[in-house]
Amino acid sequence: MNSKDGTSKALNIMYRGERWDMAVNASTPPDVLNELATDEDKDIRKVVAGNANTAVEVLDRLAEDDNWGVRWAVAGNTNTRGEALNRLATDKELGVRLAVARNPNASAEALMKLATDEDWRIRWSVTENPNVPAGALVTLATDYYFEVCCAVARNPSTPAEVLDRLATNDEFSVRWLVAENPNTPGEVLDRLAGDENLNVRWAVARNPKITPEAIELLCFSEESDIRKALSENHAVPEHIRVGLSL
Repeated sequence: MNSKDGTSKALNIMYRGERWDMAVNASTPPDVLNELATDEDKDIRKVVAGNANTAVEVLDRLAEDDNWGVRWAVAGNTNTRGEALNRLATDKELGVRLAVARNPNASAEALMKLATDEDWRIRWSVTENPNVPAGALVTLATDYYFEVCCAVARNPSTPAEVLDRLATNDEFSVRWLVAENPNTPGEVLDRLAGDENLNVRWAVARNPKITPEAIELLCFSEESDIRKALSENHAVPEHIRVGLSL
């Protein structure tokens, strides 16, 4: 009898709680997790799918499981390969797609698909993914949910031309986050320094990339919060900061 058969027989005579303990334990050997991945109990398969020690080949197989909870666990496992995540990005279950959007291993292909998902929470999660491609951010910058636009506006990877467009958004919260983004181009900060909203102007005053033009405009502000922000911004020349502190 080979070791695989022995493992299978040993698992077959175990109580559910014992199999669960093995499935959830990150120290359980991959070959044992491989056997547990075929357990008739969906909850056992689910914890195997979420186990950091489960082999990628097993995760590929579990990505096709009939139970959405198992697929959800695969989608959230940071060891899941890009090919499996690409398939799960079109899963019928919202929770599965959401887990893919949050997975740092999600490919640009998967994230581009999810950038047009019908659920705004998934689109928002795409903006927070460290691998989000510029193309997805371009798409999401025109989203009809302002929460999604806000997330794009604060993302340090958002292209300059997208930040330029968001700086004219009707929602002041979006413009505020553009003004706070350290990658916002100087000419955009110059425009926002004259924004009608105090919070937007204050964010420009705090931005480490503030331009001389924006400093000149804001240092004469009647708002003490703006002058204070300028006095604490080390991108502002020292003699101006000292004068504002008096």
